[in-house]
Amino acid sequence: MNFDLIAFLNRPLFPKLLCAFWGILLLLVLMQVKSTLWPAERQNLTILSTNQEEPNVQQSLAMPLFGHYAAVNPHGGVMKQSTLDVTIIGIMYSSKASHSQVLIRLNNGEEHSYLVGDELPGGAIIKRIKADSVVILFQGTLEVLNLPKTKLQFDEPAKPLFKE
Repeated sequence: MNFDLIAFLNRPLFPKLLCAFWGILLLLVLMQVKSTLWPAERQNLTILSTNQEEPNVQQSLAMPLFGHYAAVNPHGGVMKQSTLDVTIIGIMYSSKASHSQVLIRLNNGEEHSYLVGDELPGGAIIKRIKADSVVILFQGTLEVLNLPKTKLQFDEPAKPLFKE
């Protein structure tokens, strides 16, 4: 039995595909027979748990499923103006939330820089920093702190020392 490769390659495509199909099917059957006759070694795995506390179902039910909602537009009427005794001094806004910072003056006059997720004195948590405002979560409600809008005032130009 001599195999003629050129004669095989000159045949139509259908018999070649049929031959490939039967070859793959034979390979799958042989793999199944091998795994049946000689099964792989089983490994006994033991799961160790260091946390033996019972889960607190009430606490799990009280947590918000999808997180706290922070509106895209804080001026859309969804959130109220915050009553915290703090003042925004400046905002370093970035389109990437983790890079944004806010500079806040506390009621005692101290100024501190905060990031998203930081806690302010009094228990408020910063949820979002926008270009002109900060959204905080205070006592379970979302509130907004706005950057104060101060109008720029310029002095008159100085008078020349000599008349021309």
